[in-house]
Amino acid sequence: MEQPDIMDALRSSWAEKESTLKRSEKRDREFLKSVFVLVYHDTVYPLLQSVSLPEYKWAEEESEGTRWRIIAEFLKKNRERGGSLSSLLSLESPHKAFDVMETAYDFLGEARKNSPLI
Repeated sequence: MEQPDIMDALRSSWAEKESTLKRSEKRDREFLKSVFVLVYHDTVYPLLQSVSLPEYKWAEEESEGTRWRIIAEFLKKNRERGGSLSSLLSLESPHKAFDVMETAYDFLGEARKNSPLI
């Protein structure tokens, strides 16, 4: 990922979540994986889909400052509201339209590629 500010947001959210886990939960690798996926979906995914977050441009201070401000505000709202669902459903923070191709598999397209007769 070429967006280190979003990776920093993930790192801080993960550290915050990990500090709330019990010792037995920290030893369970499958549980940790599932919690990490939840943290990712609460922080990174909404930020990547955000319309208000400007495109990342390396070494451009104005763009970086704007991105940090938006990310910090988003993380603060996440903490206050207990997750990103309210942010995703809010009219205040617009997001890109959901692309079904991100989660769908094109069976017909694969069949056409593999078999020239179809």
